[in-house]
Amino acid sequence: MARMPHLPCMLLLLVISVGTASCSKPPLSTVATDGKVEVRYITGRTGKVLFASGKSQQRSDKNLLQIQIWIENLSDSKKLEYKGWGDDNLSGSKKATLKDDLGNVYKQVTFGLMHRPVGQKSKESLYPGSSIQDILVFELPVEKAQMMHLILPKSNYSEQPEDPPTLELVIPVASFNGGGL
Repeated sequence: MARMPHLPCMLLLLVISVGTASCSKPPLSTVATDGKVEVRYITGRTGKVLFASGKSQQRSDKNLLQIQIWIENLSDSKKLEYKGWGDDNLSGSKKATLKDDLGNVYKQVTFGLMHRPVGQKSKESLYPGSSIQDILVFELPVEKAQMMHLILPKSNYSEQPEDPPTLELVIPVASFNGGGL
């Protein structure tokens, strides 16, 4: 039995079939892929960040922006070595960059060599078809910012990244703290 498409999909098909309107890709892109991996924005949260120090956990002194992403290996035969975009560079990784629509660049926040935000990855083997989640922490965005651009170096999972050398997610600030996309 064939599944019935959702009403918005049916309306979109109707509009396309009669040719009265065209669809353009929105500037928002909370998913990025290069054929090797797919990266998705899951959620953003502002507030005190929980981080681990050995077996104990504590919260950051300042309110920060915590972004959770999902990374999937799209290959059916190649294992990838993921080096976290939030790592303190012990793994040879390159950090993610966060910019807003007003031209501001935000520093990535780390908590020292022995401290890591709960859920943040340093190094992970990504087997074909497998996925992981990672946490990135940045300074808070300015109040007037509406869109954030999260730029992720491909060299953190590929020894020979292809052009362009980064993936980019465009994330609405309104989606932070449970706001909808």
